[in-house]
Amino acid sequence: MLISNKPSHGLLSVSSQFSLPLASPQPPVLTSNAYSFNAGQCCCAGSRVFVQESIYDEFLEKLTAKVKSIKVGSPFAADSFQGPATSQLQYDRVSAHIQSGVDEGATKHLGGSRHGEEGYFIEPTIFTE
Repeated sequence: MLISNKPSHGLLSVSSQFSLPLASPQPPVLTSNAYSFNAGQCCCAGSRVFVQESIYDEFLEKLTAKVKSIKVGSPFAADSFQGPATSQLQYDRVSAHIQSGVDEGATKHLGGSRHGEEGYFIEPTIFTE
C-alpha cells in the first residue's frame, strides 16, 4: 500500500461536496474532516491512499500498528488474516511488484519480504513517498 501526503493538483482544496470514483484502483482521500457515505454497495480494494498532511503521521502510525497485527499463516487457521500466494509464479509476481515500488522511488516502510521459511508467504507491505 502506498501512503502519500503530497498535494495532488489542488484536489484537497475543494470546499464543497464532491464525488470521486474510488473503486479500485482509485485511491481514497483522507482528510482531517472527511466523511463519506454510500448506499451500501462499495468496491474498495485500493493499493494506495492519499492522506492530508496534518493527519499523515497519526494515520501512518495507526496503519503501521494495524498491519503489524495481521496474522500471516495457513488460510485454514481461524486466526490467519493473510495466506500465501497461490504459486511460485504468483509469489514472484508480488515480489517483483514490491521491488518495482522500491526501484521507482517509494520507501518500503514495513514488510515486503518473505514470511517464514516455507511456502509462498509475503509480509504485508506499506510503502511511503
